[in-house]
Amino acid sequence: MYSDTECTRRAGNSTRSCQSTSLSSRYVRGCGSNQDLSKRIQSLSSPSISEIIYNNETFPLLAEFLQIHGRESLVGFCAIVIGISNLSADKRQALYAVRAAYRQYVDDESISNSWLQPTTRESIRQQMSQRNFDPYKIFQPAMKDMLKYLKQNFYSNFLSSQLWKNYSNKKQQQQQQQDKRMKVLNASTPKKFNSSISTSTVKSSKQSTYKREILTDFNGNRTLGSTSSMITPIKTPLACFIQNKDVPYMIHLNIPVERVTLGDIKPRIHHLAGKKFDNQTTESHYYFKRRIDPSELCLMNDGVTSMPTYVYEEVDNEDIHTPVPHLDGIIVCKFDFSS
Repeated sequence: MYSDTECTRRAGNSTRSCQSTSLSSRYVRGCGSNQDLSKRIQSLSSPSISEIIYNNETFPLLAEFLQIHGRESLVGFCAIVIGISNLSADKRQALYAVRAAYRQYVDDESISNSWLQPTTRESIRQQMSQRNFDPYKIFQPAMKDMLKYLKQNFYSNFLSSQLWKNYSNKKQQQQQQQDKRMKVLNASTPKKFNSSISTSTVKSSKQSTYKREILTDFNGNRTLGSTSSMITPIKTPLACFIQNKDVPYMIHLNIPVERVTLGDIKPRIHHLAGKKFDNQTTESHYYFKRRIDPSELCLMNDGVTSMPTYVYEEVDNEDIHTPVPHLDGIIVCKFDFSS
């Protein structure tokens, strides 16, 4: 037996549950308001964080959003991983890119400590120390940590940002214009040709939307504020004289000149030296050409009227915060080695 109060409460609960059930059924059948239905459709059609990164239209938007929030390192690491995957035809260049990315983003815990798991960092360190790794797969675990971190901390805020809203509205307008053109085309085209034309148009639009053409340099230094055009990679010229030869070798580095260090240059120089140079048994010296400061001219003034304008300075520090000298964007180096 139930009291009158208990019966009233039970009846009220059952009434509310029936109302909520019928109301939810209405939305399932499409009888709810248009506003709620549009929100449901928008939530279902939102791309994943991985789809946003690997799309040449949406990645610059996410990069700009992360830069606004002071997360340039996240942008740089994503860009360099994508760039390495596009170097399938040049494994040597991919190895250089992996070493540069490891020093800048993985090994420096102050930069990657917020998103990279300690076990992932230790695994990458072991592979780098053994020097036996696949440059196209070594950063895959780190990229998974990155995607998880972005999804937990920035994904929802990015989809509700004005950057994404402007992009979505623009894509919606483009789709509406395309639908209008298709209607006009279908109206003026015989019926037997309608299906083939519409199919080819849909295929071409999908290919242009999902084609991945993300250009990046090996340190992830990009001007990502602009979303209208792709950025060409940076090329810093390096003229290197090997063992006092008169004609230098000319190579290009995908690093801004003000951030090039000896550690970035040494692997390229050693490769140019070839079999004549053995890193284990020879002593090497690296000299870089630079202008003389006025203060140095005063110290060197010994009565000689003709003073030199340039000098070669030996550099043996491979620290990432110590760039090598350059001349107006061009690096000139002399490499000498002896047994």
